[in-house]
Amino acid sequence: MAVIFLTVLFLGVWFPLFSSYTAVTMAAGCGTLIVGCSAIVLFGRDEAQYERDPVFYSPWLLPVYKYMSSKNDIDTHKTPTILMLTCCVFMLAWGVFTTVCVKPIWIGVCITIIAEVLILQLSLYLIYSGSTRREKVKDFIDELVVKQAWLDSKSNFVNVLGINQRADYVSYEQWWKRRFHLTNYIRAYRGQSWNMLPDRDEFHVDKTELEAAPDKKEYHKLKIQEWVDLEVYSVDDISDMLTLLYETDIDMRNAYMNELELIIQFQLVIVQLAGQLKRSEFKYLFNFIKEKQVDLFVFGIHVLVPHG
Repeated sequence: MAVIFLTVLFLGVWFPLFSSYTAVTMAAGCGTLIVGCSAIVLFGRDEAQYERDPVFYSPWLLPVYKYMSSKNDIDTHKTPTILMLTCCVFMLAWGVFTTVCVKPIWIGVCITIIAEVLILQLSLYLIYSGSTRREKVKDFIDELVVKQAWLDSKSNFVNVLGINQRADYVSYEQWWKRRFHLTNYIRAYRGQSWNMLPDRDEFHVDKTELEAAPDKKEYHKLKIQEWVDLEVYSVDDISDMLTLLYETDIDMRNAYMNELELIIQFQLVIVQLAGQLKRSEFKYLFNFIKEKQVDLFVFGIHVLVPHG
């Protein structure tokens, strides 16, 4: 695509027969057509595979995840969305250039408005498409579907992280508390004021312990020593603590993303299982009606059963 785009732009600029506006228009039109067609093909494939491999769009459109039923795992799936946004940006840039080069300027303004409306409408459609899908299968979501979806998601979560027992897993909440104690210890080490725990129920015990501690610096130090490898890091060396803080930030972010993807997979598996249940129940109903079609006809009831 890049080769074709640059070729069209080069030909438009090189040959005096074409003006600069014509060259940019040809390049923008070529890029929009190629990128737009690619996005349509990929979105069409996602739509065809949705019942087996549903797609999750975040409330901010990105990131996008797709559940792969063959692997019982989710993968990032942002290519179609990026192509769609790129296509709209091509159109938006062409509209701005048209406003500068073509009179009257309202022609370019109209093009930019159309591009902005397309971006807004397509983004809203994708963001709310997941809610629409769940609404269609909500009557088939029961306790058994939710339990099976959670077991499937949790099984993949354990396998991906290589967890053998519960004690091996460090949750995002645990990493957050580790980072809290480490940050406050560094601040106390430097003679700065420390941060307070959020006023929430899950931090009630920690907050009570912290308020009761006579020496806040020593309290944070003891909390750090509970989990840090003292053979690698010295709690009395500020450079070691800063290095540990950096690594803790990375571990905390990874734990957050792992748990976020677990929740997303859980939602997608629920939609997939509920969709399968809906199709199986409809299939059973149609087969029952087909078998009893003669008996129903005797009582004056004629039902057309769809094939396939």
